Amino acid sequence: MNPALYICCFLPLIMILLQQGRRRRAAVRRHFNRKRGGGTALMLHPEQYLGKICTVITINDSNVRGKIVSIDDGWLTVDNGKVKNTLNLDYIVRISCADKDNERS
Repeated sequence: MNPALYICCFLPLIMILLQQGRRRRAAVRRHFNRKRGGGTALMLHPEQYLGKICTVITINDSNVRGKIVSIDDGWLTVDNGKVKNTLNLDYIVRISCADKDNERS
């Protein structure tokens, strides 16, 4: 086979894997910086999301969507109607809320 064919097929896969590794390393770096005291505005006031429907993204790129029920001792409880997920605040990368029309109080 032609080497150019191999390059065209495998180069995009290699690029995707490299980007995922970079994102994961950046998330781990943010995690350790936050533990050293360099917290973000999000982690300083997570109470602002109580009672809202949000998507919580963790350090291992998992998404949890649901209503934020409580925040106790560094743990965030998210209820999506079927199950309640309890997440450690140290491992949360980002919280994004839904539109104002979809929020429940």
